[in-house]
Amino acid sequence: MTRSIAVITTGDPPPPALFARPELAARLTAIDIYALKRQSLASFSALFIAAGSDQRELLEQKPALTRYLHAGGVLVCNGHVVDPYVDGLTPFRPLPAFDVEQLTVHRLRSHPVHDGIDMRDLTFRHGVAGFYGRGCNPPPDGAVPVTGLGPAAGRLGMVAPGRRQAVHACRQRPVGLRRQRRPLPAGATGRMGTVRVRHRQAGMSTPRLAALDNGSHFHRRALYHPRFRRYFDRLIELRQLADTDLDDIDVLVVTDRCHPGLLCAAQPRLHALLAAGKTVVAMAGTRPELWLPAVVWRDEPVNFWWWKTPGATLGLYTPTPRHTLFDHIGLDDASWHFHGVLSPPPGVSALIGFHHRDGCLLYEDCHSTPGRLIVCTLDPFYHFGSWFMPVTGRFLDGFLRYLRTLRPCQGD
Repeated sequence: MTRSIAVITTGDPPPPALFARPELAARLTAIDIYALKRQSLASFSALFIAAGSDQRELLEQKPALTRYLHAGGVLVCNGHVVDPYVDGLTPFRPLPAFDVEQLTVHRLRSHPVHDGIDMRDLTFRHGVAGFYGRGCNPPPDGAVPVTGLGPAAGRLGMVAPGRRQAVHACRQRPVGLRRQRRPLPAGATGRMGTVRVRHRQAGMSTPRLAALDNGSHFHRRALYHPRFRRYFDRLIELRQLADTDLDDIDVLVVTDRCHPGLLCAAQPRLHALLAAGKTVVAMAGTRPELWLPAVVWRDEPVNFWWWKTPGATLGLYTPTPRHTLFDHIGLDDASWHFHGVLSPPPGVSALIGFHHRDGCLLYEDCHSTPGRLIVCTLDPFYHFGSWFMPVTGRFLDGFLRYLRTLRPCQGD
C-alpha cells in the first residue's frame, strides 16, 4: 500500500491547490502541527512542513523527526529556519542588499523538483522579483544545492543526501495615500518615550502591553526585533496562553496568523481581559469571529498587485479623522493589502473604511464588552518578519505607539 504524505498545517486548512489533482489529493493527509506529536510518523512517506509553523513545537519533536529521517523518510522544510529542529538545518541568512540580479533564482543542478517549472516563475510574480525569496537557509556539509539565489548562488533550496531532507527558504513598498498627521504638542517627538512623558504629565500610568508569539519565523523576527521589542512588557508563547495569568496586562496584541485553535482554547482568558475593561487587539489570519464577541469577518480575495496600476489606491478613508490613532499613523501606512472585510457592530464606527465597498479593515469597539476590541484585517508582523514590505514596519511603529497611549474604555 502506498504511504500517504503528511501536510503539516498551522490552524487553517491546507491550500486548496494542493488537493486540485485527485491522484495527489488521495495521498495527502492534513495534520495540525500540535497533533503531530500524537502521530506515528512511520506511516508517512513524506512530511511537508508549512512555512509558518511553530518552530518551538517542531524543536520539541526533534527526536521523532530525527528517527523518521534515519528510517528513510522525506522531510520538506518550508520557510526561514530559526530553530534547527533537525540536525543540519541552519538559521536563515537574509541577503544584505538586493536588486533584481541578486533576487534571481537559478537552477544549480537538475532535480525532479524542477520538472515542469519555468525558473522565471520562481523569480517573478506579476513581473516583481523577490516577493518571498530574499535569503537562504545555508546547507550543511554534504548537502546538494538544487537552486541558488543571485550571481553568488546562495542556496535557496537543497537536498541533504542520506536523510532525504529538502529545505526551501522561500516562502516594495506599495504606492499609498499621503500620511496626514495632526501637529504634536510642543516638545513631543512621536517616540515611545514621549508617550510615557505624556502619561506622567496627565497623572496616568503607561498601559502594559503584551503580544502573542506563535513560534513562527515571522513572529520571532518581528516581535524580538529591537525596533518593536521595546514596546512590549511581555511576550507570551501562544501555546501557553490558556494557562497564563494576564492580570498585569492592559493590552494584549493577538499578532497576525496566530493559531485559531489555540486562541479558541484560551477564550476564557481573553474574555476575562475584556470583562476587566482591558484591550484585546485581533489581527488578520487569527479567525477572531471564533473567539471574540460581535466580530463579523467576511473573507475576500486578496489583491496583492493593485499598486502596479498607475494611480491606483486601496480606496481607504477614515470616517473618524480626529481619532488619536491618526496621531501615530496615516492611511498610507495601512496601504499594502488586506485579508477580509469587517462589519462593525451596531454603534461602532470604523477607523479605516473603504470608499467603494461596504465594511472596513479596522475598527475599535468599546460597546460590545466592558473592555476594548480593536480588530483589523492587516498582517504587518508577518510581512516585516518575512523580510519584505517595508510599509508594514511604519505601520507597526505607529500602531504600537498608539496602543501605549490607551486609557480604560469609557464607551464611544
